[in-house]
Amino acid sequence: AFGQYGTLWTDGWTQLDAAGYTSDAVKEAPAEDIYVTIGMVDGNIMITWDGHNSVKLQTSSDLTNWQTIEETKGKSEFIMPLGNSHEFIRAIRD
Repeated sequence: AFGQYGTLWTDGWTQLDAAGYTSDAVKEAPAEDIYVTIGMVDGNIMITWDGHNSVKLQTSSDLTNWQTIEETKGKSEFIMPLGNSHEFIRAIRD
């Protein structure tokens, strides 16, 4: 699944940056953009997005090996604790 992704990066302590990534592997525009909001709630990271049954979040420590966060399939919010490691999060459509 290539296309446009929003990626979240955190250093696990205090820094929280959001960056966009666009792949040239797909030449056609996505049918619908996925809008992602990132914030802090009670010391945790809260990620919200347009809830669609086909949208889910994935995580990776190196931007190559992505793992689906199963509890995000078809949802529109995910709260994760800050850790002490680097982690990337992306929202994708099946």
